[in-house]
Amino acid sequence: MRDPDGARAELLLPGDALAPRRRLLLGALGELRRRRSGDPAPTRTAASEEQAARDLERLQCEARLGAVEELLAAYLGAAMPAEAFAHWRLGPERAVRAWAALAAADATVPHVPMPGESSFAVARRLHAELQRHRRDDPRTHLWGVRIAHAGAGPAEAERQLLRHLPPAAELRRASTAAAFLAERVELALSRGAPARALAELERAAVLVARTPLLGRLYALAQAALGRWDETREAQGPAPSGGWALPSPLARLRALAPWTAPWLPGRAAGAECAAPREERGSRQRAGAALFAVFAFDSGGQPRALVVDGAPGLRAGIDTWVSQRRRAWNAPGAPEREIALEPRARLWHRRREEGSGPPGPWRHCASSARVRALVLEPVLDGRRELAGWLWIEFEHHLVPAPATLAAWARAVRDEVALAARTEWTTDPGGDFAAGPLALAVGEPTTPPFSPFERDPRAQFARALVPSLGLKLAQRHWWYAVAEGATARPVAEGGAALGEGRPRFDGPAFERTRRTGAALVHQDPDPVLAPHPAAASGLVLPVAIGPLFLGWLVLCSARRRDFSTADVARIEERLAERAPDALFAQLAARDGGDGNDQEPCVPPPGPARAWADELSRAAAAPRVLAAIGPPGSGTTTLVRWCLYLREPDADLAPAICGVGQFESALALARRAPRALVLEHFDRWPEAEQARVLAALDRGELAPRQVAITLGERLERCVPEGRVPAGFAARWAGYELHTRPLAAERAHLLELVAARIAAEALAAGEPEPQLDDGALALLWRLDYPDNLRGLGALARALVLRFAGESVDSAQLTELLEKRGVAPRLAFPKRNLPPGLLEAAVAATRTGTGRVNKVRAARYLGWDPDTLALRLARAGIDETAS
Repeated sequence: MRDPDGARAELLLPGDALAPRRRLLLGALGELRRRRSGDPAPTRTAASEEQAARDLERLQCEARLGAVEELLAAYLGAAMPAEAFAHWRLGPERAVRAWAALAAADATVPHVPMPGESSFAVARRLHAELQRHRRDDPRTHLWGVRIAHAGAGPAEAERQLLRHLPPAAELRRASTAAAFLAERVELALSRGAPARALAELERAAVLVARTPLLGRLYALAQAALGRWDETREAQGPAPSGGWALPSPLARLRALAPWTAPWLPGRAAGAECAAPREERGSRQRAGAALFAVFAFDSGGQPRALVVDGAPGLRAGIDTWVSQRRRAWNAPGAPEREIALEPRARLWHRRREEGSGPPGPWRHCASSARVRALVLEPVLDGRRELAGWLWIEFEHHLVPAPATLAAWARAVRDEVALAARTEWTTDPGGDFAAGPLALAVGEPTTPPFSPFERDPRAQFARALVPSLGLKLAQRHWWYAVAEGATARPVAEGGAALGEGRPRFDGPAFERTRRTGAALVHQDPDPVLAPHPAAASGLVLPVAIGPLFLGWLVLCSARRRDFSTADVARIEERLAERAPDALFAQLAARDGGDGNDQEPCVPPPGPARAWADELSRAAAAPRVLAAIGPPGSGTTTLVRWCLYLREPDADLAPAICGVGQFESALALARRAPRALVLEHFDRWPEAEQARVLAALDRGELAPRQVAITLGERLERCVPEGRVPAGFAARWAGYELHTRPLAAERAHLLELVAARIAAEALAAGEPEPQLDDGALALLWRLDYPDNLRGLGALARALVLRFAGESVDSAQLTELLEKRGVAPRLAFPKRNLPPGLLEAAVAATRTGTGRVNKVRAARYLGWDPDTLALRLARAGIDETAS
């Protein structure tokens, strides 16, 4: 409360000593209330005092909460990193005034820090005070999001923001909508995603034009992307008192003085604490490319990790090889840190080709890069052992302390590379290297070069499910490549000196017998690691297909009981189909054919895995039968690979008119053929295939065909030669339209989204029940091919975000797909009710009727009636 002169007025609190002053104030409030109402007659003193007391209490509460909010902004602003975008930061002078107001208003408000208490802890206590009085207020939810930003980072804060969005009626208010949009934009900018922030603002252009704060954020997003002319056009007057620029833009103004006219304001302040020792990544840095280089034992740089945006994947191999050859050449960026090991930062002044010469021609994304960081990784002697190479398509570079922490976090892995005998050239999308092969100090490599290998992902998901303590145990997962074992993942505790061996008799005996090998005492012959006091070597196989080994070693004698071995064997048998599909996914990702990401077919994985193993053992021509886009070509490729998993060449896939060129390839090297849509080929082309088989130019097991109908239907209609069907017909695999697999459809959707997210290097979008219901009701006329395109669009548009039915509907309509709101209650397609029941059964076997009704587009009562009429037991699996 302030008087007209601006001096602070004393808050009058109830009490015996202040009773006369209290009565005087209540009388004054009553008189003001009477005059405002226009009532000429004075109100009763008792009623006026009662109402005035309530007004006084309300005013005191609002004043107290306003001071709490200002103090919360001050404490939380001190806890926020300086690189975060936060327009609500307060200077220390306002914090002092808010503290004084609270001290005078109510001594019970927890506004005074305890000894040794951090600013973040005080901010959380102040937020709890706001929640106690204004739990459902959108402003309180916003402060909760900001606390999550300070404590767990902007990614977690974005999830909190989506979780606590106010109702639609509240969001229609311009002030509330502007506040939540500003918070979402600031979180995107703090994550290093100015392009996403700009897209959010452009979708709300009317609101941006009316809100100075959003207009300012729009200008900052333009500046972060290096669009200086657009920034000047969009930028309005800076807020009074100066704008608190986050540290990336404040540093940019200091490093590049030519940016000062576009970045008025003041620095946000120094960081309150050193960053946590966390490992960097492309997503955390908001970068287009994140790479870790290390010197090997020969003094040459090797790429331990290369994580690039999807648009850069095609040229990553070439870029890595160029860095290996040019790193020490004059003008190369690495040359500068080799001469003086300190961090280097370059900002691009204008578009490509203008401004002073820079390192942009050395970048993988040279056309779009706006900033480049090289952070040295130093060994124990403070000499250069490696470096981080990070490319940005914007100017929001993380703080120097953060970059230094990322470099320290990979120091052990970089040191390990210097003691490693490299047998392969890293390069490639995932920079395949031998960290798992040479482990003089066996620890889990946090920057494992196999971290994006599907087989490694399978192993890392498998081992925690075994229920084993790893305090004194180490594990490896090795895949079978011919007669050898190649490790692709490892983890657990260090065992001691020495290197593991993957060519001993334990692996050969396990593969030959198909049974686990156990040694409970140190055994120099059978133990895969010389320091292992006991260990297990377990086979991973499905039917006749041998996939690999799970190896467990312990520093303790007799560390694996009979019950442990039986439990692990049972678990491996359950997860063998997942191991098979991981093997197929790794094959698809490395055969150079640019194939679709591997996903399990519709239906139970175990049944399909058994079907594939039987098809691989078939002695004749393989045929996959199903509608276009249903995965027939993928299935036959998998089967041909499983027939000869050690073959270096992938099968040639040819359509109409391509047989001669494919046959020429087969003559030069053993190569299988996949003849797509064989029933649509001209008769002359089919005759050439039959003649080549008769002449022995192709073994029957090297040929596979895909058909739209079964052979017994194609032959009478003349679409396939009778001679082919009679002499060369072999094993048949059948696929159905995707719309006929609704019982397993959402499992397939989840697998496809996960595969696309892995291929794009982005986090998976999270779909709510409404969005899943929309996907379940779609007909998918293009089958798996259409599902793949839709999953790719979801990942690229909503990476790491929550997706509701409205957002998915908008995406579908842009793609020309009309979402189905509900299935008809009468004349329901056969099997659809059963599919809805199967898709929504819980782990206990009961039907989630609310979810099943949502999938069908019905109300739960209609579903219950239809289940009763159909005689479907909702409690039995």
